[in-house]
Amino acid sequence: MVAPPAAFLRLLDRAAPGDAPAWAAAAGSALLFVAGLLGVHYGFLSSRWDAAERGSVLGWDLAVRHWEVLSMAKEHSSSVGEKDDDDDEEYEEEYEEEYEVDDD
Repeated sequence: MVAPPAAFLRLLDRAAPGDAPAWAAAAGSALLFVAGLLGVHYGFLSSRWDAAERGSVLGWDLAVRHWEVLSMAKEHSSSVGEKDDDDDEEYEEEYEEEYEVDDD
């Protein structure tokens, strides 16, 4: 198994420093970075979040289901107003008492 790495090293020795354009290295790095990010996110979404769930080989059905759960949670969190917080109500009561605000 020494032959393939040795052949690769010989190929690298023959290549001149300016043979490949600089943008090719940057594009390759960017492509691999994006592929890694997508892989991490797909791995998170396709994994079983509950031990009772049944999964599949590729996990596509779980990924779709988990994506829907996350998108519903995002919609719910964005629809909740700030006035629903107990802390805000307590602050308003303290403010009214301190500054004697009339509700007229």
